[in-house]
Amino acid sequence: MIRNKFLSSITERLNDNSFSYNDFDIEINEVYSGLQINIKITYRYIEEYTFSFSLSKTPDTELTIERTPGKVIMNEKITIKNQNSIPAEITVWVNAIKEEMTYMPFAREFEETKSKILEMEEKFNEVPEKYFTKEESELLKQRLETLEVEFEEKLRKELDDKFNLEYEVRSMKDEMEQLKIQVEILNKRNWIKSFGTKLHGWGTKYPKTTAALATIGIGFLPEEVKDLIPHEELINVFLPEAANETPKLVESTEKEEKVSNQ
Repeated sequence: MIRNKFLSSITERLNDNSFSYNDFDIEINEVYSGLQINIKITYRYIEEYTFSFSLSKTPDTELTIERTPGKVIMNEKITIKNQNSIPAEITVWVNAIKEEMTYMPFAREFEETKSKILEMEEKFNEVPEKYFTKEESELLKQRLETLEVEFEEKLRKELDDKFNLEYEVRSMKDEMEQLKIQVEILNKRNWIKSFGTKLHGWGTKYPKTTAALATIGIGFLPEEVKDLIPHEELINVFLPEAANETPKLVESTEKEEKVSNQ
């Protein structure tokens, strides 16, 4: 068995401002007739978070540590010179747990957003992979110019923080410029996917402009797309967060199209 002093050095590293050693289970098993001791520490509430190593009767022997999460990758395996380095490596592991838990909401949001964008892109796979004509390109660029002006006006009404406002306006203008460049480079299907991704992001960041964004967004779509996908579904594809506003947005976009077709 291990000495109480060594066990104490382990538990001390499990105690910090966020955790106590009671948050962890420590398993100690002797194998090979006591020639090796396997130690595994598990964070009780997320059992995938573990720190394990094996001790031999030769204290200065190099040993391997396996831990989840690691410094950068989730499952990490490192070699240390001797057992004296173990407590410090436990501290690294505990800090990694703390960081990972802090960023869990971000990771979930990242995966949810990625899933929504992939779902949106699938809707447009029927769009032909042909390129915009010169006339179509010029028309799209003109519409993007109009959108940029309207968007900036709405942003200045929505955002109170002047510093943040100027940053968001610059960011939006950069994205608009990229869309203008992509008109000449991407085929119709991929350009619409790129535009839809940006529209989705804008609708998430600026909820008060949702109705205007939905109207403008659908106006950018080729007629074949608008014929294939109902208005309500198009709005849900571009702006899934606007589910409660769908009837209002559908009415708004339909009125907008009637006016433009007259």
